[in-house]
Amino acid sequence: MTTRGNRRERSELPLVVALAQRLAFLHGFEESCDARVGRVLRTFTALARGKALDLGTGFGVSAAWMLDGLGSGRRLVRVDVEPERHERVQSLFVPYANVTLLCGARRDGLAHGPFGIVFLGAEPEQDVGPDALIDALHVGGLVVLDRARRCPWLRHPRLAASEVALSDDHALIVATRAW
Repeated sequence: MTTRGNRRERSELPLVVALAQRLAFLHGFEESCDARVGRVLRTFTALARGKALDLGTGFGVSAAWMLDGLGSGRRLVRVDVEPERHERVQSLFVPYANVTLLCGARRDGLAHGPFGIVFLGAEPEQDVGPDALIDALHVGGLVVLDRARRCPWLRHPRLAASEVALSDDHALIVATRAW
């Protein structure tokens, strides 16, 4: 068993995840998804069908975890709202022909759907509310939210949603499009 942050755990990370974490560290970015979130995200990405969408704002850590969970023939679309970060992250994903990187509003990524899974690592912007995300999912597709307010996600009539505790102080909202 390993403890969070020790050398053994870091060495067991997928290479693309380790590189993204290093990039975030070098730029002083501390809001990347941690390994607990990443492993859950990788698992859900592996279970989902179709394309994956990462609506992160950071240095590609969540996208790297999702990429590690993709099966062959599947695509990952990543949208970043920060042009400077977007530019720095591009080099991480150059070796992966199945990754599309976009810079702009989060809603721009929704046009590349429908998706089997969407990850949102921060509170949605005004332009991407629950209905827009749900419309971008296949029926049965997943939306995984980190750091999101519980409502309206847990009570949305088009979602079957749950809060999944990762620790005493950290939970994800995981929802599937019901119809």
